[in-house]
Amino acid sequence: MLEVLEIIVIIFIVQFLSNIIRIPFIIFILLFSAFIGPNGIIANYYGINILDEKAINLISELGILLLLYIIGLQINLRDILVYNIKALGFFLFSNIMIALIMYVLITNFLFADIANELAFIIALSLSFTSTAIYYELAKDYKLHTRPESNLLLTKSIIEDIIALLILTFLFKATTISITSLSTEIYNLFISGVMFIVVTIIVIVIASIIKDIINSIETNHNSDDDNIKQIYFSFFMSIFVVLLLIAQLIEFPLGVAAFIAGSVSNLFSREFQKIRDSIFLFSETFISIFLIYIGTQLDLEALFNIEYWRTALILLLVITIIKSLTSIIYFQRLGYNMKNSINVSFLSLAVGEFTLIVFAQLDKVFGLNLINIGFILIFSSVIVSILLVKSANYLIKWYEKISRSRI
Repeated sequence: MLEVLEIIVIIFIVQFLSNIIRIPFIIFILLFSAFIGPNGIIANYYGINILDEKAINLISELGILLLLYIIGLQINLRDILVYNIKALGFFLFSNIMIALIMYVLITNFLFADIANELAFIIALSLSFTSTAIYYELAKDYKLHTRPESNLLLTKSIIEDIIALLILTFLFKATTISITSLSTEIYNLFISGVMFIVVTIIVIVIASIIKDIINSIETNHNSDDDNIKQIYFSFFMSIFVVLLLIAQLIEFPLGVAAFIAGSVSNLFSREFQKIRDSIFLFSETFISIFLIYIGTQLDLEALFNIEYWRTALILLLVITIIKSLTSIIYFQRLGYNMKNSINVSFLSLAVGEFTLIVFAQLDKVFGLNLINIGFILIFSSVIVSILLVKSANYLIKWYEKISRSRI
């Protein structure tokens, strides 16, 4: 219990300091937890273990499930219907292009001795955008309501689903052999069908319960706070029930959490009433998960020139290919060019799912990627902000050279 209280205090300190010095929260909390973690300076030089890695391991697993639940909650079905084909084309054009170039780079120059399958997983993971960082930056630059931004966020849903599939495979890789892989795939398919059927039943039951709550609210003039508590319990029940069912039928919990968020989003009118409570509750556990990831970082290793060389080569390629493919795709769709350039630059921040996949790859295969992933996130955010700040100058320079207006 004491460790949990320590973690909550750490989250408060990091949020407070990150607001003051204007460093993205995800970067700051990873760096701060690495500093005080088991591999950090305080532990190595002074022998003081502020964070007990085992104490937060279980809570961090709940944190990632809540992260996936929140991602599911943020899916706007209307946007998916409007943008799904465009977003899928965007993913195939941009992410696959990045993944193929990264795959060649990794297998021939950076990690020539790893298996081709792992190289492609790493390459595809590097193409993911950080939805959390992008959305915060887009709000700062007042781009989050633009159609270009909505398309990019819809594409990020596809990235999240692909990341879930990769993580499901990696979690399975810890417990199965290659010979039993086909059996596991068949079992996963059966459990998936069962989970879909159960989810439909849960939606029907939840709809009935929602109507009952609405009638109570309308007919009895119930206190607003009491209704909010009922709705909070209603949505968390959907989350918990689907996770319990997934556990019983051996369906991946991460996918179940994502689906639970999507199901909860079907009741959008009711969700708006307790939106702040849900996000406050979930952000605490997500922060705990990020602290856990941070404790895996080795600060001394971050000064290793080889890590930086590898990360900066990857970042250079990501920046060039992602910017070009995004801008070209937006242009082909006829979107506003200036907004397209700014949105493309803001999307350069490497995704939190990249770091999660790297952490799992380290756990299963011992590839030592997590420090490279952290350097990539840190440096890509800085590059993204610098490019957006200089975008107007770049546009004016291009217009002067080409003698045409964008």
